Amino acid sequence: SGGYAQAPGDGNVRFSPTTVSNLGSVSKLISSVAFLNLLREQPIADGTVNEQLDTEVIDYLPKGLQSRFRNKLDGLTFRHLLLHRSGLRGFNGDDGFDPTGDRTTLEHALALGTSNPGGSYQYNNENISLMRFFIPHIAYPDQAEAIHQAHKSKTGTAYFDAVRDDYQVLLTGYLYNVFFPKIYNGQFPVCSLKLELPANGYAKAYDS
Repeated sequence: SGGYAQAPGDGNVRFSPTTVSNLGSVSKLISSVAFLNLLREQPIADGTVNEQLDTEVIDYLPKGLQSRFRNKLDGLTFRHLLLHRSGLRGFNGDDGFDPTGDRTTLEHALALGTSNPGGSYQYNNENISLMRFFIPHIAYPDQAEAIHQAHKSKTGTAYFDAVRDDYQVLLTGYLYNVFFPKIYNGQFPVCSLKLELPANGYAKAYDS
């Protein structure tokens, strides 16, 4: 509100037309369109992209998560996630959602499972967060299998965190090398402000 990208106490950077600012939930749109593009380029089933959205999601998670959550995600499709009709719980609109231990909100949502997939609309970060697994799993199946093999001795949250981080590397590669070149003529978005920009090169809000 004072015109600062970073306030005097934490960087003293003024906003300008070239300041990089976090997109927040607009990233959901980018992730979703990237996923639709992937289904067009590398179909997972017969039919149009629209028809493929009715595929159940469980087999497109890392193998260790497939076995752990199969009974929790029965009937959940890609369409349910994209339309925020998954029945998964999350911070958005669910005051009783409280992750336990070291679980991230996404792992906790999967552990709780889905209720009535395809039912009522409920906006939820965890729906589109799952694209961090689906896009790499479909785009790079050999690398996804190698990630599972590297971490299959781990269990629970340790396995979840390890494969999530390795899948993130694949996801970033897909966005930069495959998806962004199709839709941007100028400077690409960045996926991590802290990792990809200098300390005074971005707006502080949502910096993590």
